[in-house]
Amino acid sequence: MSLPGAISALTRAAPSGQLWRAAREFFAYHGVWAFGVRAMRLWSLRMKMVLLVTVLALPLLPLMVQQIIERNATVQNTALRLVGLEVSETAYRLAVLLDRPRPALEAGNNVPPVPEAAAALQRLVQSVARAEAIGLDLEAAWRARLPMLERAVNDNAQSTAARLLVLDGARQALVGLRQIAATESHLLLTEDPLASARITLAARQLPALHRHLATLPGLATRQAALLAQQPRPAAQLHALLLQSAAHVESARSLLAQSEVTLASLRAELHLPVPAGAATADGTASAGARPAPLDRTRALLQQLDGTLLAAEPVIDVARLRAEVTAAVADLVALHDRLGPLVVGELEQRLAEARHQRMWLFGALGLTTLLAVYLVYSFFLVMHGGLVNLENQMNRMAQGDLSARPQALGGDEVAATLRAMTTSLARLSDLLASVRHGVGAITQASEQIADGNADLRSRSRRSADGLESLVDAVTRYTEQLQTCSRTVDTVVTTVQALRLDATRNRRQVQRLLERMVALRSNSREIGEIVNLIDGIAFRTNILALNAQVEASKAGDAGRGFAVVAQEVRALATRSAASARKVGDIVKRSTLDIEQSHALADDAGQAMARSDGHVDTIHAAMSEVATLTQQGDRESAAILDEIKVLKAGTAQNLDLVDQLAVASDALRGQGERLSHKVGLFKLS
Repeated sequence: MSLPGAISALTRAAPSGQLWRAAREFFAYHGVWAFGVRAMRLWSLRMKMVLLVTVLALPLLPLMVQQIIERNATVQNTALRLVGLEVSETAYRLAVLLDRPRPALEAGNNVPPVPEAAAALQRLVQSVARAEAIGLDLEAAWRARLPMLERAVNDNAQSTAARLLVLDGARQALVGLRQIAATESHLLLTEDPLASARITLAARQLPALHRHLATLPGLATRQAALLAQQPRPAAQLHALLLQSAAHVESARSLLAQSEVTLASLRAELHLPVPAGAATADGTASAGARPAPLDRTRALLQQLDGTLLAAEPVIDVARLRAEVTAAVADLVALHDRLGPLVVGELEQRLAEARHQRMWLFGALGLTTLLAVYLVYSFFLVMHGGLVNLENQMNRMAQGDLSARPQALGGDEVAATLRAMTTSLARLSDLLASVRHGVGAITQASEQIADGNADLRSRSRRSADGLESLVDAVTRYTEQLQTCSRTVDTVVTTVQALRLDATRNRRQVQRLLERMVALRSNSREIGEIVNLIDGIAFRTNILALNAQVEASKAGDAGRGFAVVAQEVRALATRSAASARKVGDIVKRSTLDIEQSHALADDAGQAMARSDGHVDTIHAAMSEVATLTQQGDRESAAILDEIKVLKAGTAQNLDLVDQLAVASDALRGQGERLSHKVGLFKLS
């Protein structure tokens, strides 16, 4: 299994809780090497060998390339330093030749150029050409300085002052050329500090010391000419004094550096020990022979009291002679040091080329040996694996009668021997399997038939549960509808109870009004009776008055009329009182009957309230029972749904088992067929 396949297998196993088991099985055989091992199984032996060689060569290839680059760089840098030193030395020798006529020119004598200068310039041209051929970039600097050098070497028809200017320009051109050659060739950047000090002494310190010393006579001549003037130009004298002091100080610094470097080269150059210095046996040297820089040191010490004094005492001829002697010592020392430095660089170049040749040879031999060994290993493994592949192809075709013979003692031979043993045991195993395949096929058929029957019964059970769920669902919905209807009825009955209570209160107030009306009717009857009695008595009084008036005669005739009118009024009042009494009696009778009816209505309303209360209690109980039935039916429905889900899962398992049993039966049949294809020994 490849790495992506393993990762996808682990990812598929994760949701089912099998991540840890899958990881453990993946790493069980090869541990942390499982990724590489399973990836290598996907490639052929040729690819594996190529990969092995590539992986082994990848770390070594940068090292080999680095070594080759370093050796080539060492050879190239050494060659560049050598030609840079050659250009610097040739330029210095040309500068020495060009400085020879300077004392005579500074003294006012026009002398011809040194004949050797033309040959030295030609050697410089050849050195620059070789340097450019190797790769040193001097073309621009050389083209800019070559006309000045040719003029300094060939032109002698000018005045002494013009020739001195030309020589100064040529000197500056050569100094610049030497600096550019040293910089471009990295002449002073060597790995060996001692060699770097020697090259610095030969290419920079001694030529610079020579240049500073050679400048002093000219400055002294100009200073002496200014001192002879009256009045003396103080500013120009001060400027010349500063220039002289700067050259002397630079020369003194270069002298100290040169002496330090010469101390390590004294034995190689066969130089004498300076006066006062310690010898190898610890005794002080008497200084029988002067050292190369003794004249320079003495000259610089003498200049402090002559050229650099507050009141200079300048002997130009003597100074020029001493400078000429010191410069001659420097040139001689440089001529002795130059071949030594050039020899060291040539030796380093030869050693670098020799090391590069040995490196190329060693790399070639080791590469050929590695290729030979790897190819031999490939042939050994490939031959054994081809034999193993042939035997495996025979096994793939069902031929288990072969018994391969192993050659050698490597892993492939051990694998072939193990294959021979495995083939023998596999033949015995397949013989036993052939006998057991029939029993397995028959058992798988029985299992398949039983699973088919179980699947049909499970399907019927699932269908029945589906119908039961539908029925219970409908019953639950009906209970919910009934519960809502009962709630509506309970609400209506509650409103009816409230209306009955209000009606009972109205009837009670009506009874109270009937009682008050009956009391008023009785009071009216009593008043009517009182009026009737008054009318009767008035009638008696009128009758008596009329009798008395009749007794009085004419005098009582008017009173008799009044008595008669009073009697008539009393009679009418009595008649009206009797009519009112009759009406009051009838009203009282009606009021009594209405009171009785109101009492009956109140009793009926009370009985209706009792019935309404009974209905309300019954409907409340029905609503409670309906809600409880709704909850119980919902719980029953949930349980049935759970049972249905479990039945569905069981049905799925039964279907899977049926499919597996069918597959097992098919596998048994195919196994029986496949086992029959093997050829056993």
